[in-house]
Amino acid sequence: MNPESAAKARLKVERIGIGSDARVEVKLQDGTKLKGVISTRDQDSFTVTDRKTGASSVVRYAEVAEVKKPGGGLSTKSWIIIGSAIAGAIVVGIIVKPMFCDGGAQDRFPC
Repeated sequence: MNPESAAKARLKVERIGIGSDARVEVKLQDGTKLKGVISTRDQDSFTVTDRKTGASSVVRYAEVAEVKKPGGGLSTKSWIIIGSAIAGAIVVGIIVKPMFCDGGAQDRFPC
């Protein structure tokens, strides 16, 4: 593995952090996949601890093919905001607009 790839893996691990919120999925050069949390981080390696079993694996940055945070999609908070915006648009389109436009308020509000 070239030093640039190891540096990219190190940078990604640093961004993810350490501890119970630092969930990670790691794919090694030999095809091995690890899932867990980053429990320690050193200059040349980091430790991935499986949350279910408690087993720890020390991973050298030079062995890493890919590092990512699991569930790269939208967060729950983002989905709630999107759903609220859609619900608001429906309320305006079905309830508010007809109330003003069909209720004789055309003189004050253009429909």
